[in-house]
Amino acid sequence: MNETQFLSPGNLAQEPYKICITSFLARFLRVVGFFVDHKKAVGLSRLMEKNVEIFLPFFNWFNIKSEIRQEVVNEFKKTLEGYGMTDLRSFHGGYAGQGFLLSRFFMNPGDPRILKQNIRNMQREINLLGELRKVFKIEHPIIYVLHCGRREKGIGREESIQATVSSIKSVMGDALTAGVCISLENTYSHPGEEEIGTFFGSLKDVLSQIGVEWIERGVLGCTLDPAHALLTYSGNYDALEKDLAELLPWFVHIHVNHPRTARNKTGELFSEWSLGDDNHNAPVKIPNRTRYWSLLGKVIANSKISSWRTITYEVNWAVPILRAIFGGSPLNEVRVGWEALERFCNHPTERFDVPAIERYIDAELGKN
Repeated sequence: MNETQFLSPGNLAQEPYKICITSFLARFLRVVGFFVDHKKAVGLSRLMEKNVEIFLPFFNWFNIKSEIRQEVVNEFKKTLEGYGMTDLRSFHGGYAGQGFLLSRFFMNPGDPRILKQNIRNMQREINLLGELRKVFKIEHPIIYVLHCGRREKGIGREESIQATVSSIKSVMGDALTAGVCISLENTYSHPGEEEIGTFFGSLKDVLSQIGVEWIERGVLGCTLDPAHALLTYSGNYDALEKDLAELLPWFVHIHVNHPRTARNKTGELFSEWSLGDDNHNAPVKIPNRTRYWSLLGKVIANSKISSWRTITYEVNWAVPILRAIFGGSPLNEVRVGWEALERFCNHPTERFDVPAIERYIDAELGKN
């Protein structure tokens, strides 16, 4: 493959949108659904699973040597074929783990103390995606989603930012060769932490320092996470959209999700923004729903997402006993949100018609 074949998504702009679900949701549907709600879970799995965003830390291969051995490629090939996937679109890299998370979750580009290891991890994952492109004969680039990392204790904020810039900048050549677009995601800072790239202005600064020329060549972009944005901006859509406008042309991908919501004593739906619960809920029973779906339409229509045609439905399903730990929405709400998104993107008569989408959501929810 020559360089021109992976500088842009090419003819993807003429194809339907790929609505990917996360590998976490895919596995949860298969494993937990078998015991809890087998019929509905299997039906939803068959409907949604052919397009999956793979979260790489779920695959325990971080201890192998830096080169990508054939057995590793074969393992991923078997997994992806198990989902029925052939057209790979997006993978999510690791990030700094917290507390109970296993060591394979740790990959924080913003930590200057492990800068060399961060670079090796990213190079290895980028090379793997390049090999998978060859195995599956994929001509378009693969999106590789990364969190920028966080400011570590005892290390200056600017030093952490420069570590992020330095580590990602050093692998841009690898991404170009492999046919990978590194897509930096806007994040959210939990209490006591300071993530890099939470506000859109700071994310733009990181991207600019890595190099606008890489964005122009299609090897660098960003992923919008609405849940992270709503938490960061405390639910203020006006402020969020104002800051987003300047960065909008650089988005290549979007995660569709919403933070935890609750009902007050009068039954009115609201969000407790100050608690910061990033629980990956379905965007159906949410406050300001019209504004939320309108935001999706604006971003999809006015960014590179309309060319890349790749959207990840980053929503969790959890049974009630596990919902407090993993977050997520009831199975039926997960289904309705996914079907609404697919309808929103791929049905010309209702494309970006938010009132029609809301009517569809309410009608589907009303059936149960």
